[in-house]
Parts: sequence; C-alpha cells; structure tokens
Amino acid sequence: MKRISDPVLIIVLLVLSLAGCTAKKPAEKLYVFSHEREEVWLVGAEGAEKIFDVPEDALSADISGSTLWYANGTTLARLGLADGSRAEYALPGNNGVGYFMVAAENEAFIALTAGKTGNFDTGDIYRVGESGAERVTSGNVLTPNVPFAVDGGSVYYLTGDLKLMREDADGKLTEFERPAFPITCLSVDGGRVYASWAADCRSYDAATGGDERFETAFGSVSQEQGAITADEDSLSFAVAHNGWLYYPVANTENKGSDDVYRFMARRISDGKTVEYAVVGEVFVYSFDNVVTFGEQGFVFDDGYQRDTFRYFPYYQGK
Repeated sequence: MKRISDPVLIIVLLVLSLAGCTAKKPAEKLYVFSHEREEVWLVGAEGAEKIFDVPEDALSADISGSTLWYANGTTLARLGLADGSRAEYALPGNNGVGYFMVAAENEAFIALTAGKTGNFDTGDIYRVGESGAERVTSGNVLTPNVPFAVDGGSVYYLTGDLKLMREDADGKLTEFERPAFPITCLSVDGGRVYASWAADCRSYDAATGGDERFETAFGSVSQEQGAITADEDSLSFAVAHNGWLYYPVANTENKGSDDVYRFMARRISDGKTVEYAVVGEVFVYSFDNVVTFGEQGFVFDDGYQRDTFRYFPYYQGK
C-alpha cells in the first residue's frame, strides 16, 4: 500500500476528518399537538406545518415523539405520524374520558371517571396499549380535568379527598405531606415531584413523599371569572424538565398590549433565571399542554391568542 507523504495533503485530510467529527446535528423538528386548535403540527426553528386534524369527537389527546394518541368515549387510537401506522384499543365500560393524558411511544395513560367521591368526579388511571387496557390505580383518582404524572412504574395523582398520592406498580401508596389543590401542573424530574397550584410550586421527594424543599411564589394569583392569572414572578404554573422549571409570568412592563406574558425558565439547582420570549395570552390552567420538549430545544404553542408556534433551543450558558 502506498503511503501518503505530501504534508499539505495530510493537513487537508486531517481538517476534513475533524470537520466530519464536529458536524452539527440536523435542525430539530418536533411533532406538536395543539390543544387550542386540536391539530398536530411539525415545528422547527424555520417554521411550522400542519399535518393532521384530530377528529372532532376526541375528548383527550397527547403526543410522544412521533406518536399521537387520542380518545373518544369508547376507544383510544394510536397514530404513527412518521410512518402512518394506526391502531385502536377499546376503553373499559362507559366511563367518562378525562381531559389529561400521558403518552409514550407504545402505550398511553388516561384517566377515566367512574363515580363520585363527595362532590368530585373520581375514577382510575389506565395504561392502554397492545395488551389492552389495564387499571394502574386503586380508585379515588380525581378526574376528569386534573393533571396526573407517570414516572417509571409509579403514577402521581390527586385523590377525591384532595390528597397528593403516589401509587407504585405493586399497589403501594405514598401520601405526600402537604395537600395540593387545585393542581395546575404536575411533573416529575430528577427524583422530585413538582406540584404547581394557585399559590406556588411545591417540591416533594418522589420516593418518600416528604416536603423537603419548598419553592415559594414570588407573587400571587388572582382568579376572575374562572380564569386564573399569574402575577409577576409566580411559579404557580411551573413545569419541570431536565433540571429547569418553565413557567409564565405577567408582563407588567407592557400592560394593555398583546404581549401578556413573559415565558421564563429557572434552573432548579441555583435559581438561574432565563427569559425566552414575551408571548400572548396563555391558557395557564393547563400550561404543560402548551410546551413540547425535544432533545435540542422546545416548542411553545402561542395559539390561545395568536396563531403561531415558537421553537427555542435550550439555554447553553452557565
């Protein structure tokens, strides 16, 4: 084999090799289910394209990666947005379908109403997939319009008597130390549970249920005509993801304009705060439904007041 001895050629080959090793990843595009529009869009930094209209009879829907799940009163449908694959699964009985759903690629979790506890609708959370519908809670789950969370083999939910609970796959129940009602957002991240409600965001130890750390709100929350509005620097509608809390705060610097909220993120470890954008009115009661997280960034659905999506790369600074 002939050896390469030309120093210029060697340098050129080395540069090309390094360039190949450091090539940037393709620009990320995320499938986004818009709860406001009941549509699925493919969104990236360069724009958005509508690709699917969710059927009008769908009562609940969620998306995970390129898999869309949506339910009416009797069936839960799975649609592969990238390959067009489709399946339908029967839901048990004539239970009412809740608004919230937690989707994964091969299964989805959905809350179904079966009766009442006092004045509240209650039921169970079901795992639905190839093996059918399997109940994963022991009853008394507050439904239909209350968020719940799934992490590993555990389900986190609010009970009909307004207790925050974790239920494991073996049926073990762990009650969290403080009540949390009404919950606006519920998320699990880094071994902790974050429950936002009408006053603040509380952080719990996911394993023990202990309220070891308390994230206080920096403002207050007012409720007018059924609409809950976050005042400046409130964590009342926070969603946790990869060590950050994402939340809206009132844009007090520009009152009277369409720029109603500032979209913020706070690093949980040290309190570092980043402002991503000024946005329109947000349906904050289900704030986690207007944010879709990806590998390189996330999409904010600014569709409650404006017909637009915004893609943001994750903050990379110190």
